[in-house]
Amino acid sequence: MTRKTLLATFCLSLAFVFFHNNTYANTQQTAKTISDEKFYTGKLTKNNKEMYYKFKLASKKHVAMYLSEDYIGQWNFELLNGNGEILYKTKTHEESLVYFYKVFVQTLPKGTYYFKITNNHDTYNKKFKTSIRILDYDHKEKENNNSLKKANSIRLNNNYTGSVDSYGQDKSDKVDYYKVKIPGKGRVTVSTSNMLGAEWTTDLLDSKGKIIDASYTIENDSANRKEAYEVSGFTSYTVGLKKGTYYVRIKGQGDEYPNYIFNVKFKKDAYIETEKNDTLKTANTIKIGRTYTGWYSDYADPADWYKFKATKATSHSLNLAIHPQSAIKVLIYNNKNQLVTYNIYENITKKIKHKKMTTKPLSKGTYYIRVEEFYGLPYIPYKLKVTTGR
Repeated sequence: MTRKTLLATFCLSLAFVFFHNNTYANTQQTAKTISDEKFYTGKLTKNNKEMYYKFKLASKKHVAMYLSEDYIGQWNFELLNGNGEILYKTKTHEESLVYFYKVFVQTLPKGTYYFKITNNHDTYNKKFKTSIRILDYDHKEKENNNSLKKANSIRLNNNYTGSVDSYGQDKSDKVDYYKVKIPGKGRVTVSTSNMLGAEWTTDLLDSKGKIIDASYTIENDSANRKEAYEVSGFTSYTVGLKKGTYYVRIKGQGDEYPNYIFNVKFKKDAYIETEKNDTLKTANTIKIGRTYTGWYSDYADPADWYKFKATKATSHSLNLAIHPQSAIKVLIYNNKNQLVTYNIYENITKKIKHKKMTTKPLSKGTYYIRVEEFYGLPYIPYKLKVTTGR
């Protein structure tokens, strides 16, 4: 073997060792840096019996940590500080399907932290997934807020955390209520955290406690998934509201980490539908030539009503903007609640589609528009504008 061949072989060996160790991240020095709400896949082997992951906190935080589970195998999990000292250790459940996770939460000060994952039994050459979620919130709920009268007052654009025990022994903590004041007409967005092993229903109520809209958060409940379900972010819905006092009601359950995080955000907007406009009698009055935004969901807000005045006998057009992968049904009535015309508009593309619905000449008077979901995802927005002529 020549000197050049020996040198090339040596360099290739060094490269293999370097990339081999970095691929498996099997020391603190080669730990893989992980980011908030992203899922990372790893695998232990008999040659690489441990894996390390690293994350940094710029300030004190509440952190949820996840490690997927297996039907037969069992992984060990250790949380280390920057000096390699063990702060917490646990292991995954046995006889658990792979779409479930071991979840635990710690309050950690500013610093660098490591996950160390090792084999307990029967995990070599099996993939696992791991993730972190930084649980940022501004305020905690104050018990007992289990009724409209006892609702916690909250501020717009702040994160709040709380917990409910809908299926547990504490009968006084089945539901949480919060009160929020909306300063004017505009868009109100309600968002609730999606968490692994947890599901919450978040209802928006009017001042009398009647439901306006609602959402269900996403959880890992699908037995058909081949890999661990990646759940992150928030489930949100937007509605148009007038100035006033409203309530948020949260119910549901969490398995190992029962806390939810939610917020209510507001944006002033004069040209939107305002709830509740679900009947002809409660229809929103709209101006000819103005574009309005509306939202609907098949759960709590299946239809929106609008009314406009035809000031002269002529045809009128309804201009629509339809969200991708959805369909809406539009009906126009006269002031005697008699159907004038209707149509169904579909959009199976990936872009917003514009449609125009034109009536026959209308007599002077008041007319009503009913917009309802024909199919599509919940909380889909749409736009409409009434104009005269064709």
